[in-house]
Amino acid sequence: DAIGTSTSLGPAVDVLVSCGMTPTLGVSAWYVAEYAPAFMHSQNFELIERDRSLQLDLHWHALARCRQAEDDDEFWAHAQAVTLHGVATRQLDPADALLSVVVHGLFWNPVPGYRWVLDGALIARGERGPVDFARLVEEARRRRVSTSVADGLSYLRRVVGAPVPAATVRA
Repeated sequence: DAIGTSTSLGPAVDVLVSCGMTPTLGVSAWYVAEYAPAFMHSQNFELIERDRSLQLDLHWHALARCRQAEDDDEFWAHAQAVTLHGVATRQLDPADALLSVVVHGLFWNPVPGYRWVLDGALIARGERGPVDFARLVEEARRRRVSTSVADGLSYLRRVVGAPVPAATVRA
């Protein structure tokens, strides 16, 4: 099941809590599992160990601005099977992952994050497989985030030399 369906979000939250992670900003686990999906697309979790903080962003929708039930259908249709620590799961297709990273990274935050730049550069360089840039453009248009995606891809080209075709940025 896709995270966000009533049958999978609760167990996903339970697994994170059983690993010692807690939702950030004082939010309770039951709130994330039962109430948050009505108006949010994700929730951050954190595990504080000695001198470091481990963070995970649990998404039940890929994009904050696209939270209707069918909005993630294309993402799931193109998701790739992977095994993570012996558990079979799926990950976003590289084009969808790049779109998600760029849109999520450019979302305003009082404390700007730059992790998206590293993630975006690695995905664009093919670390997760070749990026279908035509698909990326199509999905950005479908989701009405073309301007943000163009800005983010242009930034990746300029600042870290990510191999994003100029034609993709223009499209």
